[in-house]
Amino acid sequence: MKKKLVKSEEPAQSSPYKYNSEIHFSADGNHYVGDLTIPTYARMIVIFSHGIGSSRHSVRNHKVAYYLNKRGVATLLVSLETVDQSLFSHGHKIQYLVDHLRAITRWVRHNTLTHTLAIAYFGASTGAAIALAAAAHEKGIVSGVVCRGGRPDLAMEELRRVQIPVLLIVGSNDPEGLELNEWAAAHLGRAGEIMVIEGASHLFEERRKLKEVAFITADWLDKVLKKQEEQPVVMAH
Repeated sequence: MKKKLVKSEEPAQSSPYKYNSEIHFSADGNHYVGDLTIPTYARMIVIFSHGIGSSRHSVRNHKVAYYLNKRGVATLLVSLETVDQSLFSHGHKIQYLVDHLRAITRWVRHNTLTHTLAIAYFGASTGAAIALAAAAHEKGIVSGVVCRGGRPDLAMEELRRVQIPVLLIVGSNDPEGLELNEWAAAHLGRAGEIMVIEGASHLFEERRKLKEVAFITADWLDKVLKKQEEQPVVMAH
């Protein structure tokens, strides 16, 4: 039976995304599965750095990514953890995940879908330490790091080596987190900046707080990108 083609009276609307799907890729000999979303006019991509015990399926990170996409920022959520947690001590595990994040960053930098986009990290909890440690090594590649309710103290040995802008977002109802992030900001020097969200706890579970985190992140990254674009290009002789 032939299907009758009906001509629509309304023109088809173009998709607001260049890419919006699960993606499988390999980097440095490891296979990864991620959720990649690239708005049509995106200029920057945020790679989410998940903490120990978390994954790309994190509801909170997906919510932040959703609002970033609405603001025209591309996002990539990849599960960094691919082995049994019992194989690593806490400190060694962080370095193991840093290596994975750096491999993913190199893939983003060279892949045809993403190579034109500036790169930033977004880390929560222990994922903040992983993002900061990776950023200390990926100089000239990562434009900025945003940490939400993070544990930057776990990247203590790397903090002074971070030379790019860092935004530490903390809830006003998280006194321990605020103390840790103030300590980290002091070690980051001019690179570090703290933003306290009134009425938010450590996990930002209160109504609309994650949306606020996403919008603050988008605004801050936009400023970082504009400042980066305004810097004069030094020509090699």
